[in-house]
Amino acid sequence: MLTLQARFMFPEGTRLDSLILMDFECKSCGLDTNPGIRLYLRDGSLRVDRAKVGIKDPFLPRLPTKMKAGLWESITWQVVLGKENAGSSKVWLNDELVIDAVGTTLLTQEVVSKLANITVKEQVDRFQVGLTANSQNKAVTVYLDDVTFCAN
Repeated sequence: MLTLQARFMFPEGTRLDSLILMDFECKSCGLDTNPGIRLYLRDGSLRVDRAKVGIKDPFLPRLPTKMKAGLWESITWQVVLGKENAGSSKVWLNDELVIDAVGTTLLTQEVVSKLANITVKEQVDRFQVGLTANSQNKAVTVYLDDVTFCAN
């Protein structure tokens, strides 16, 4: 199980959309795309994007809780790496469980074999936290505090 936790604060007026905050990726899997799963904001709501591991459907929030600019907010993301029902992702916002989903959480050989004749490693070998990607057309500022990572 992997757990990544941090406190985030976006300045007042920041548009909390199309921002990736945390990643679990594989740099040495055998692909140049750094496949993995990403925790991102869509209109203030947290979601887990799985497109880079070949899964179209994201893990969506089960509660309508949204992050707010101008406040320090705590995010905890707990991931069990696995395929199908062996994988899971839980996300807490300010100690409230907002995502609790089961499904594939890492790139699998099965997915890659459908597209190419390449052998990949089914693993995660790095994490990122902060503003790891921004699809907005303007710069965004984020403040971080209390970042922790645990693998057990």
